[in-house]
Amino acid sequence: MKVAFITNVFPVLYNSFTANEIAQLVKRGVNVSVFALRRHTGNVVNEVSAALSDRAHYFPDFFYARENLVGSFL
Repeated sequence: MKVAFITNVFPVLYNSFTANEIAQLVKRGVNVSVFALRRHTGNVVNEVSAALSDRAHYFPDFFYARENLVGSFL
């Protein structure tokens, strides 16, 4: 099973509920991805969220990759 979580910012301190839910799904063997609009730029993060940050994909990264791909054809 694959599950995607979509959030505004990741990882951040205030999303501890979401991070705990993701951690429990991962513990049960579920393939989880996190999609966030922005990266967290501060120093204060939830420890569980920080441990899950390797599962995160960021929308600006997708847009940047798309612009580079389109630019390479022009």
